[in-house]
Amino acid sequence: MNVLWICSWIKHVAKPWAPFKGRDVQSYDSKSLKRLPIHLGVIILEDNISYIDIANIIIWCMTLGISYISVYDRKGVIRQNQKHLAEEIHKRKEELYKKRRESFNINVYNGLYDSSKYTGPSSSNSSDVQLLSEEDGQLSLVQVAKEISKSVKEKRWKVEDVSLQNVENYLLEKSRFPDPDLVIKFGAAECLMGFLPWQIRLTEFFVSPSHRGLSYKTFLSLLQDYGNTRQRFGK
Repeated sequence: MNVLWICSWIKHVAKPWAPFKGRDVQSYDSKSLKRLPIHLGVIILEDNISYIDIANIIIWCMTLGISYISVYDRKGVIRQNQKHLAEEIHKRKEELYKKRRESFNINVYNGLYDSSKYTGPSSSNSSDVQLLSEEDGQLSLVQVAKEISKSVKEKRWKVEDVSLQNVENYLLEKSRFPDPDLVIKFGAAECLMGFLPWQIRLTEFFVSPSHRGLSYKTFLSLLQDYGNTRQRFGK
C-alpha cells in the first residue's frame, strides 16, 4: 500500500457525501479549473461495481465539459451490463435536468470496435463513452497487426513504413477517441490491468481508493489536482 493511495483514501473519507449538483454549479466549477481533460479514463479495479456511481462520474464529466470518457474493467463486467449502466445514466440525467429544458446526449459505445463507428461530437452538449476491457487491448493489437500485414502484402504500405509511430497513429485512427489526458484509477492495485498501453504515453494518472460512494467534491478535487500538475509533452 503506497503513500499516494493512503493520501487519496484520507481525502475520500474526510469529505462528506454531497448531493447531486446542478449544472449551473458545475459549469462554474469547470471555469474555475486550470486545465480540463478532453478524454478521461476511468479504471475500476474493484470487484464490487456500483453502476450508480459510474453513472454519476459520466454525468459529472458531461456537465463539466469533458467530451470523451473511457470506463475500463479488466473482465469486461461493465460492458456486459451496458443496459444497466444506461438505465442509471438516464436516472441521473432526469434527476439533474428535471427542472430544466436543456437537452444533451451521452453516447455509449461497447468496446473499441463499436467506438470506431464514431463520426464526431453531435453537439457541444454531448459526451461519448466507451466501455472497455482487457480484451479490447489484446484483440485490437492482433487485428491491427493483421491489417497492416495485409496492407504490406497488397503494397499499400511499404515495409519501412511499419514504425512504432505509424502503428500508434493507425491505432488512434481505429479508435476515433483521442488519447486520454487523465486516468483515474479506483482501487488498491498497483498496475493498470491492461488498460490501452499504446495510448497512455502522455497520460496523467491519479489514484482514488474506491469509486463506490464517490462524492462530487472528491471527483472535483481530483480534476483540480490534475489542473495543478505540469502538462507532459512528447518529444
